[in-house]
Amino acid sequence: MQAQILQDPHRGDRKRGALRQVWVEKFKAQNDQWLVAYIIEERRNIVYFVAVGQHENFYRDLQRHLERGGKVERPL
Repeated sequence: MQAQILQDPHRGDRKRGALRQVWVEKFKAQNDQWLVAYIIEERRNIVYFVAVGQHENFYRDLQRHLERGGKVERPL
């Protein structure tokens, strides 16, 4: 999934509201749906992977993480 997103970062769904800078791609693994959240820094051509998880509480936890200044250690 990571390679596919890096090839075409705009393939995911852009969120709205408080998460408007976040893109989310859904995928299946072991018969479960998973989500990967990432942020695109257009000017520097960088994709930051922010979170991976199942849907339950995903967006709530992601918003809390970002509000607390949660950052990615390094761009991929």
